Amino acid sequence: MMPLAMMNRKLQITGLLIAVTLLLVACGDHLIRGVSPVVRINELSHDGKTVSLQLMLRNRNGVKMDVEHLNFSLTSDGEDLLVYNGPAVTNIAANGTENWSVDIDEPETTHKKLTSLENEEIKSLFYTFKGTITSTEAGDLDFDHEGYLYPVPGRPGQFR
Repeated sequence: MMPLAMMNRKLQITGLLIAVTLLLVACGDHLIRGVSPVVRINELSHDGKTVSLQLMLRNRNGVKMDVEHLNFSLTSDGEDLLVYNGPAVTNIAANGTENWSVDIDEPETTHKKLTSLENEEIKSLFYTFKGTITSTEAGDLDFDHEGYLYPVPGRPGQFR
């Protein structure tokens, strides 16, 4: 028969091993699926006829995302600056980031606001960016972001 002190020591070690095992399992990798991506404006430029928009798409899921369609609106002061609803074929690796670009006809209201920003009549332009990405795996995933556009110094017609 084991002495009582030795049995207590074994129980303590066993308890510690169980606690460490549970902690490691709780902190381990979890496969995340169906989480909305992060979509941000990397750059916006205009030439009076067309707005070129470069987006950063970040997949926060543990599985790849095959993007098929993108629907978004970029608004400022309650007015649509840009609206897009169309194909956006790109693949984003699990936990990865991709850049995606689109050219959109420039509406007159957008031209006026961007020209005011470019000519320093206003210092920044507050915007709301909302939309939906449609992926093969997860279907429709909503995103939204608010921010400010600023002119890029030394690059007329470009904003970030």
